[in-house]
Amino acid sequence: KCWSGMPTGLNIQEGIGGAPVVCDVDYRLIKMCTVSNDHSDKLNCDATIRGNKKSSFQRLPLPGSVLVLVDGVEVSYERAKYLLLVNESNQAHHGTYTLTFVEAASSLWQDVTTVNFVMSLKVTFIDDTNGRDMPVLRVCLSETTLTAKHGLGVQTELLSPRRPQLLTSAQNTHGNKCTLKAKLEADSFLVEYYNALINQWEPFIEPHFVGALFERRGGDSLYSGSSSIAIYDHVEKSKLNPNDFVCVNLSDAAVNILGKSFLNWKNWRQPMGNQESN
Repeated sequence: KCWSGMPTGLNIQEGIGGAPVVCDVDYRLIKMCTVSNDHSDKLNCDATIRGNKKSSFQRLPLPGSVLVLVDGVEVSYERAKYLLLVNESNQAHHGTYTLTFVEAASSLWQDVTTVNFVMSLKVTFIDDTNGRDMPVLRVCLSETTLTAKHGLGVQTELLSPRRPQLLTSAQNTHGNKCTLKAKLEADSFLVEYYNALINQWEPFIEPHFVGALFERRGGDSLYSGSSSIAIYDHVEKSKLNPNDFVCVNLSDAAVNILGKSFLNWKNWRQPMGNQESN
């Protein structure tokens, strides 16, 4: 329990799942604002189990503990930051408010696995059905970045997963499920076709930014899983340019070359299909 109008000395940051985590404590300030009859180093904190009875004890929070309740109400990071600011600056009202912390074991949060991969890639499709190797199509991805995260409380953009409940996760093994988030972005996505008449690669899709985002949250006995996927062609909406659009070049040469390659492949596959049916 703390006095209003006095600094608590708590420095909180946003943790996994948007939880307010104590990253630093000024114990001199927090002792001064703590309501205590014996003026000892005490503050409302978590409870322990002694035998079959639940015995409450009070002590100062340690760095790494999670602020879960303000005046008995569960709070997110933004809400906790706002309430601390209001209570610390409210010097006109000499009341009290309570802060409840949980020193959660790292096993409750689980690990967050992160994979980052950067590459440039070119894939060339070749027509060899007539006994010769003739390039047909080429897909180019430049400065391609793949980022994947898997764990409890992974920040998402499409889904709205529930924030991890540290007060109940130890008792309810089905309460917290991991989230998978994978993002693929290519600074330049280009598709070219080979014009054999002039022996040159010509653009079919002009170079353009492209990205894809996939998110998946596991289900349990109470909640079904959810998935979402998005494909986009801009980094940020604020950077949209009216002249920035996907340009597709559909010429007679492109239609002729791609159509002929498709017919060659279809004719090549037809005898194989007849043999399988026999």
